[in-house]
Amino acid sequence: MLVPEIAFAQWIFVAIHAIGRIEQVTQNQSSPDKPLAKVVTVILDAPAQRVFDVAINTIQKNQNVNIVNSDQQKLTLNISQCAQAATLAIKPLKDDTSQLIIVGSTVSGRTPQTTQIVDGVMRLCNELGKHCKLAS
Repeated sequence: MLVPEIAFAQWIFVAIHAIGRIEQVTQNQSSPDKPLAKVVTVILDAPAQRVFDVAINTIQKNQNVNIVNSDQQKLTLNISQCAQAATLAIKPLKDDTSQLIIVGSTVSGRTPQTTQIVDGVMRLCNELGKHCKLAS
Protein backbone atom coordinates (compact mmCIF):
# COMPACT_ATOMS: atom_id res chain seq x y z
CA MET A 1 0.00 0.00 0.00
CA LEU A 2 2.88 2.41 0.70
CA VAL A 3 4.73 1.84 -2.58
CA PRO A 4 2.58 4.24 -4.67
CA GLU A 5 2.88 6.94 -1.99
CA ILE A 6 6.66 6.54 -1.81
CA ALA A 7 6.98 6.61 -5.60
CA PHE A 8 4.80 9.75 -5.76
CA ALA A 9 6.85 11.39 -2.99
CA GLN A 10 10.07 10.64 -4.88
CA TRP A 11 8.57 12.07 -8.07
CA ILE A 12 7.56 15.26 -6.21
CA PHE A 13 11.12 15.49 -4.84
CA VAL A 14 12.49 15.35 -8.38
CA ALA A 15 9.88 17.86 -9.58
CA ILE A 16 10.84 20.34 -6.86
CA HIS A 17 14.44 20.30 -8.10
CA ALA A 18 13.19 20.89 -11.65
CA ILE A 19 11.12 23.97 -10.77
CA GLY A 20 11.70 26.80 -13.19
CA ARG A 21 13.75 24.75 -15.66
CA ILE A 22 12.28 25.16 -19.15
CA GLU A 23 12.61 22.03 -21.27
CA GLN A 24 11.86 21.91 -25.00
CA VAL A 25 11.55 19.19 -27.63
CA THR A 26 11.17 19.55 -31.40
CA GLN A 27 9.76 16.77 -33.53
CA ASN A 28 11.84 16.02 -36.61
CA GLN A 29 10.19 17.11 -39.81
CA SER A 30 9.27 14.14 -42.02
CA SER A 31 8.75 16.37 -45.07
CA PRO A 32 9.45 20.05 -45.80
CA ASP A 33 5.77 20.98 -46.20
CA LYS A 34 4.64 19.50 -42.85
CA PRO A 35 4.45 21.77 -39.80
CA LEU A 36 7.06 21.29 -37.10
CA ALA A 37 5.70 20.19 -33.70
CA LYS A 38 7.33 21.72 -30.63
CA VAL A 39 6.76 21.06 -26.93
CA VAL A 40 7.92 23.28 -24.09
CA THR A 41 7.34 22.44 -20.44
CA VAL A 42 8.19 23.99 -17.08
CA ILE A 43 7.29 23.14 -13.51
CA LEU A 44 6.24 26.17 -11.46
CA ASP A 45 5.88 26.58 -7.72
CA ALA A 46 2.46 28.18 -8.11
CA PRO A 47 -1.07 26.79 -7.99
CA ALA A 48 -2.41 25.67 -11.37
CA GLN A 49 -5.38 28.04 -11.28
CA ARG A 50 -3.09 31.02 -10.65
CA VAL A 51 -0.83 30.00 -13.55
CA PHE A 52 -3.91 29.70 -15.79
CA ASP A 53 -5.25 33.13 -14.76
CA VAL A 54 -1.87 34.81 -15.25
CA ALA A 55 -1.46 33.06 -18.63
CA ILE A 56 -4.80 34.46 -19.83
CA ASN A 57 -3.92 37.98 -18.62
CA THR A 58 -0.43 37.82 -20.16
CA ILE A 59 -1.75 36.60 -23.52
CA GLN A 60 -4.51 39.23 -23.57
CA LYS A 61 -1.84 41.94 -23.16
CA ASN A 62 -0.15 40.76 -26.38
CA GLN A 63 -2.10 42.20 -29.33
CA ASN A 64 -0.39 39.78 -31.75
CA VAL A 65 -1.75 36.66 -30.04
CA ASN A 66 -5.40 35.56 -30.03
CA ILE A 67 -7.07 33.21 -27.58
CA VAL A 68 -9.00 30.80 -29.79
CA ASN A 69 -10.47 28.68 -27.00
CA SER A 70 -10.26 28.62 -23.22
CA ASP A 71 -11.35 25.79 -20.90
CA GLN A 72 -11.41 26.91 -17.26
CA GLN A 73 -12.15 23.41 -15.93
CA LYS A 74 -9.38 21.63 -17.85
CA LEU A 75 -7.02 24.63 -17.49
CA THR A 76 -6.25 24.68 -21.22
CA LEU A 77 -5.90 27.47 -23.77
CA ASN A 78 -5.68 27.35 -27.55
CA ILE A 79 -3.93 30.38 -29.00
CA SER A 80 -2.90 31.57 -32.45
CA GLN A 81 -0.49 34.07 -33.93
CA CYS A 82 -0.53 34.49 -37.72
CA ALA A 83 -0.23 30.97 -39.20
CA GLN A 84 1.03 29.46 -35.95
CA ALA A 85 -1.02 27.79 -33.24
CA ALA A 86 -0.30 26.47 -29.77
CA THR A 87 -2.10 24.73 -26.93
CA LEU A 88 -1.30 25.48 -23.30
CA ALA A 89 -2.19 23.00 -20.58
CA ILE A 90 -1.62 23.59 -16.88
CA LYS A 91 -1.55 20.47 -14.73
CA PRO A 92 -1.64 20.60 -10.92
CA LEU A 93 1.09 18.49 -9.34
CA LYS A 94 0.13 19.39 -5.79
CA ASP A 95 -1.61 22.38 -4.18
CA ASP A 96 1.18 24.88 -4.80
CA THR A 97 3.05 23.29 -7.73
CA SER A 98 1.97 22.93 -11.34
CA GLN A 99 3.32 22.00 -14.73
CA LEU A 100 2.86 24.20 -17.79
CA ILE A 101 2.95 22.31 -21.09
CA ILE A 102 2.82 24.13 -24.42
CA VAL A 103 2.53 22.29 -27.73
CA GLY A 104 2.92 24.41 -30.83
CA SER A 105 3.32 24.12 -34.55
CA THR A 106 5.03 26.26 -37.13
CA VAL A 107 5.27 26.19 -40.87
CA SER A 108 8.53 25.74 -42.72
CA GLY A 109 10.50 28.92 -43.36
CA ARG A 110 9.06 30.83 -40.38
CA THR A 111 10.82 31.86 -37.20
CA PRO A 112 10.85 28.77 -35.00
CA GLN A 113 7.92 28.97 -32.62
CA THR A 114 9.94 27.36 -29.87
CA THR A 115 11.65 30.71 -29.40
CA GLN A 116 8.25 32.43 -29.26
CA ILE A 117 6.97 29.80 -26.85
CA VAL A 118 10.04 30.07 -24.62
CA ASP A 119 9.73 33.87 -24.68
CA GLY A 120 6.08 33.49 -23.68
CA VAL A 121 6.99 31.11 -20.85
CA MET A 122 9.62 33.58 -19.64
CA ARG A 123 7.03 36.40 -19.66
CA LEU A 124 4.62 34.18 -17.75
CA CYS A 125 7.32 33.34 -15.19
CA ASN A 126 8.07 37.05 -14.75
CA GLU A 127 4.37 37.85 -14.30
CA LEU A 128 4.20 35.12 -11.64
CA GLY A 129 7.34 36.49 -9.96
CA LYS A 130 9.17 33.20 -10.59
CA HIS A 131 12.69 32.62 -11.83
CA CYS A 132 12.77 30.37 -14.89
CA LYS A 133 15.68 29.44 -17.12
CA LEU A 134 16.17 27.44 -20.27
CA ALA A 135 17.66 24.01 -19.61
CA SER A 136 21.00 23.38 -21.27
